[in-house]
Amino acid sequence: MDKTQFEYASVVRFMNPARSDGMAIDYKDTQIQQAVTQEFGRQTTSLTNICSTLQDGGWYLNSHSFTQLPDRVLMITYILQRPKRG
Repeated sequence: MDKTQFEYASVVRFMNPARSDGMAIDYKDTQIQQAVTQEFGRQTTSLTNICSTLQDGGWYLNSHSFTQLPDRVLMITYILQRPKRG
């Protein structure tokens, strides 16, 4: 029997930071950290539209996680939550 009062959905986004000089990305570099933080902020802000339109809306951001994939690509998984309907 399912007793949870919430339902969940996930949204996955990708970031592929690149350097103009072609050198490998070093996430310890403060400039790279700032660029990733700014892009993360932009992507998170854009979730507002998704939260209001996905399956009739009513979603809010519950959590997120970062996963580093090959070639320094970052995968960001957002977990959305809303009160269970019906």
